[in-house]
Amino acid sequence: MDLEAVGFSWRRSGGFSIAIDRFAIEKGERVLLAGPSGSGKSTLLSLLAGIITPQQGRIAIAGTDIARLRPSRRDRFRAENIGLIFQSFNLIPYLSCLDNILLPLHFAPERRARAGGTEAAAQARTLLSRIGLDPDLYAGEAAGRLSVGQQQRVAVLRALIGAPGLIIADEPTSALDRAHQDAFVAVLSEEIARMGGTLLMVSHDMSLAPLFDRTVALESVARVTRARGDRAA
Repeated sequence: MDLEAVGFSWRRSGGFSIAIDRFAIEKGERVLLAGPSGSGKSTLLSLLAGIITPQQGRIAIAGTDIARLRPSRRDRFRAENIGLIFQSFNLIPYLSCLDNILLPLHFAPERRARAGGTEAAAQARTLLSRIGLDPDLYAGEAAGRLSVGQQQRVAVLRALIGAPGLIIADEPTSALDRAHQDAFVAVLSEEIARMGGTLLMVSHDMSLAPLFDRTVALESVARVTRARGDRAA
């Protein structure tokens, strides 16, 4: 992953902008991106995921400059190559754990093939077992009936299924105590290492730093400016 000379402005917000001269992560690295609330982390993640595009610069993921892709191709690229773990998990509560995990594969045929195609459900069940959720008990359970910790694990598996090269996690440990934070990062790191992926996790909690290969302060790679009264996204 490599960002170079990236510039983006929220035109509607009357002046908030972010500029990144260079930010790179090597394949297989586990990087913690740290910064306080309102420092532009959400905007940076949206740029990395191709949800928004910069007005200038290059954002290369797996050798592809996603800033140059048409919207439909960018959406397809994201589905195939990026696994997203949201702070609020974003599971569909009435779907089973298994269906939530398999959901990204409906939009990504190459990723579905990497997950085993018609055997993807078997891979999902294996992953459930690997993270400590008995598939015989949980595969068919509605996500809305799970505890917070269990939902979190299902959200991780949804991001990991089909081995996308880059996993982006947006403050996924904010609702957990320290013991559960460490356990979560350990499980996440182990599974990403198993599939040969790269992890970028955003958090304001510097106590997590020893669990990562390196920590990057957002202000060391990004310059944020905004009009008075605006709040960074």
